[in-house]
Amino acid sequence: MQTILNNYIGEVMHSTLSQWSTQAWQWNSYPDFGSVVCLESDNTQVFGVVYYIKTGSDDSVRQAFAYQKSELELQQEQPQIFEFLKTEFSAIPLGYKIGNSVVYAMPLRPPKIHAFVRLATPQELGTLLGNAGSMQALFSQYSKIEYFEELLLAFLRYLESHKLVTRALLMQVSEQLSLVTANDYRRLKMFMDRVGDLQFIG
Repeated sequence: MQTILNNYIGEVMHSTLSQWSTQAWQWNSYPDFGSVVCLESDNTQVFGVVYYIKTGSDDSVRQAFAYQKSELELQQEQPQIFEFLKTEFSAIPLGYKIGNSVVYAMPLRPPKIHAFVRLATPQELGTLLGNAGSMQALFSQYSKIEYFEELLLAFLRYLESHKLVTRALLMQVSEQLSLVTANDYRRLKMFMDRVGDLQFIG
């Protein structure tokens, strides 16, 4: 059981069809903004992109306080304050997998509370991105996230770190962004200029 748990980083605390929030088991160990996480619920693997991260006290009485000391000094002098810290991160669905089939849509049921969450493996990322519809579920959340383009940029940089950014993927992103922004050329150009330094393959 411990070997299995070593692959996971937290568990679901709040859940809807369109997003879920995970509490990290360690307050200072959690996935990056734009990374892809995976959970298993009702025999279904659900994949999501991390779009929100929050760290703070989990005790309404003991709130974080500015001590004017480094983290190392605080760990040495007041280690108890770290016991009350927690980190939660939220993800929006990228798709789900039943058997060998990937569906690029919201899951049919909200992920179960206390479902374990982990980072998607490079192999899973490759499978997810191997279809022309892989961006559709992500872009369906465009109007719900005010900093969507920042999320999209972080997502692409995350994929770049796994050497998974291809010319075809960038074309998908460009087409989808053009659609959701009603062909706003200036906005699209500004975004594509920002991704111009990405290293892509193919």
